[in-house]
Amino acid sequence: MLEPTSVSLSTFVLRFDDKIIDIIQNDMKAKSQAFDLKSVPHLEKILWFSRFSLFVVFFWFGFLKIIHISPAESLITHLHHQTIANWVSISFFVPFLGFVECVIGLLWLFPKFTRLAFALFGLQMITTFLPLIYLPADTWQDSFTLTLTGQYIVKNLVLIATALILYVFHIAAYPRASQQSTRPSTWQLPLIDFRKLTM
Repeated sequence: MLEPTSVSLSTFVLRFDDKIIDIIQNDMKAKSQAFDLKSVPHLEKILWFSRFSLFVVFFWFGFLKIIHISPAESLITHLHHQTIANWVSISFFVPFLGFVECVIGLLWLFPKFTRLAFALFGLQMITTFLPLIYLPADTWQDSFTLTLTGQYIVKNLVLIATALILYVFHIAAYPRASQQSTRPSTWQLPLIDFRKLTM
């Protein structure tokens, strides 16, 4: 039996899938001609480079946390003290976070795990932005000026954009059965096979 948190996460991911599919379908209905993906040179290579980039960032930075030489460890420790110190020890939390990041990185290399990778990625990104709220002295110089640490955190928006692009391409190529049964005929006429872009 699934834990309540697992059910909530699964429900969120399924609803997010449906929402993205609806947006894409409505956009295609509004156009008289499908977008020619062949106009984007080397798209398949670009998508794989995006996957590899996410793998490098997450696995590398995660592994540094596991072996306790990450330069982000002091920030993590400070955030830990401000949030969950009463429930989880820092000696467990840092390597566990590193392990989760390594898993996320590896999952991005396997397209069939894209939904799981994106769900875990989303949860990890939420924790990444928490210092902007809980540790303003470490992340803000004034109202609109970030410290170097704050800039490091905000740059994660680029990772979010990369992950979202991979996720959208994946669910376009591999919709769930409930989505596939409701796809309009125009959805099945892309000018390039989506499946080849994510295999």
